Amino acid sequence: MSFTAVTCLYDIGRANADGRTIDDYVSWFNVTLTIPLPFIIFLDPDFDATRLTLKPTDRIIRLSMDELPMFRHRARVEEISAGEKVNHRDLTFRLPSYSMLVMSKAELFKRAALEVESDHLVWADAGLSRFLPDLSEHQVQRSTADLEGVSFLLNKMPFLDHYTRLGHLPKRIVGSCLALMGAADFLIARSFASELVDRLSFLAEVDWLPNGLWDNEQVAFGTLLFRGGLPGVSVLSTTLYMGNTTRWLFGLPLKYRALDFSERWTYCRREIRARLTPKSASYLPGDFPEADYQTWVRNRRENAASPA
Repeated sequence: MSFTAVTCLYDIGRANADGRTIDDYVSWFNVTLTIPLPFIIFLDPDFDATRLTLKPTDRIIRLSMDELPMFRHRARVEEISAGEKVNHRDLTFRLPSYSMLVMSKAELFKRAALEVESDHLVWADAGLSRFLPDLSEHQVQRSTADLEGVSFLLNKMPFLDHYTRLGHLPKRIVGSCLALMGAADFLIARSFASELVDRLSFLAEVDWLPNGLWDNEQVAFGTLLFRGGLPGVSVLSTTLYMGNTTRWLFGLPLKYRALDFSERWTYCRREIRARLTPKSASYLPGDFPEADYQTWVRNRRENAASPA
């Protein structure tokens, strides 16, 4: 069984939004690249690749952000981001390019899947090394049996378990940037990459954008998970700590972090709001419209195949 890591590095002007400079990310990224997996690295065409320390198995693919399908929605995303119903404190809405980029992780998986023959693809954020020990001398510890039948391996956040216990997820959660899953690293079967793009695109283009909704990939994947929209999904852990997918892959113990006071306060406030939200204004477990999704995919493929 084989694995390829997928990542990207773009200067989206984050230093002006939260103080994290591209130099910070290059420093973290070069440590992330020491993880003993071959990497597919999507890189801005104008970025100086000599700043990166690559392994012989690593490969750079030059790709402009504007080539990513999520960026076709820029005008609508910027309109929603400037509205009153979103969490303006979060980078998702203070820097729309960030949100469109993280919502493009599935698309980057799809493109990487065309370039490699690995059984599984592992997403690794550029700054993933901040959450991991030195793995350069480690080896993958997982066998085919560990991932048999698994299309998507992820880590949930406690907040998603909270809504699962309540039995409904208020639709107004979209726009809150509440982390429902950990997205610094996760794993998919390479054969699932194209379908993952379709399912995420359906959520964004049919459910969110026409209704004035937008958020990041943690909310998107978490919502799909809650609604039963990720076939073959497997949950590795429920934790606030990042990097556990990579830890699991290399046989390290998973790490856990308890909710701090502010997170517990958020937890309590959201429970009160959720209990006051009727189910008619909520997503429900298993309510993903699978038939509508399949029709949408079929129509999109037929339109793409039709002559101009």
